Amino acid sequence: MPTPGHPNRDEVLRETRWVAILIIPVLLAAFVILYFFPDSSGEYFAWPIKPRMSAMMLGATYFTGAIYFSVVARSKVWHQVRLGLLPVVLFASILGVATIMHWAKFSHDKPQFWLWVLLYSVLPFVLLWLWLRNERRARPSGTVADEVFLNHRTRVLIGVIGSGLAVTSLALFAMPTAVIDYWPWKLSALTARITSAELGLFAFFMLEVALIGRWSEVRKLLFPQLVSPVVFVVSIAASWDNFDQSNPFTWGFVAFVLIVFLVGFPALYFPMEAERKRLAGSNA
Repeated sequence: MPTPGHPNRDEVLRETRWVAILIIPVLLAAFVILYFFPDSSGEYFAWPIKPRMSAMMLGATYFTGAIYFSVVARSKVWHQVRLGLLPVVLFASILGVATIMHWAKFSHDKPQFWLWVLLYSVLPFVLLWLWLRNERRARPSGTVADEVFLNHRTRVLIGVIGSGLAVTSLALFAMPTAVIDYWPWKLSALTARITSAELGLFAFFMLEVALIGRWSEVRKLLFPQLVSPVVFVVSIAASWDNFDQSNPFTWGFVAFVLIVFLVGFPALYFPMEAERKRLAGSNA
């Protein structure tokens, strides 16, 4: 039973929503700079990101983050948004460590750099603290009436994809020089570790989904992200001259984005929502 005075113990805490509101404009500003002006990142961002694909991919990742935090800012139910926060903690932590490791590569004379340092030295701890506070306080009143679960085959498939992304992320961070020669576009050690953070974000989320499997914890996050794959596909098209088209990994990367994100997201969302609505109708 809910604790007296706390009718909804599964609510998103007010401070979590306020932090989300503060983060959104920062993410959107970074998205606009890196996605629409990638060749000017040296002028407007914390450091010059080369080539264009690396800048646009980071911008697209910021766009997905802005969408996630907009959901958090509007949400009143913690369990509907909880799966997204720890992946963001991992993303921010990797960027913070990469900043220390490649300190000399950044534009220390720009205020954008010091904002970057402030964000990635503070944000991982703040977000982890918020996750723990919400988790400790959350007391769902019971099972969701129209709860549906991902089937075993879907969970295994998502888990396999997430594991593959996790291994790739780890390789990019731990041994970038060994991976750079095989990557579809040119990377430096710094951009390899930035890419590691981006892949790690998606890997963590996919592994959470595969492990938990409850649609009620996924649907609010997945629906607004149905537009995100388009942003990544456009970044590939706009940066196609950055890709080594003789490299088989280039075509593997493109196929992965098209199949898993552009096709896979809708193929997961719409049948699961139809099943949820069917079950809700039968329980009415």
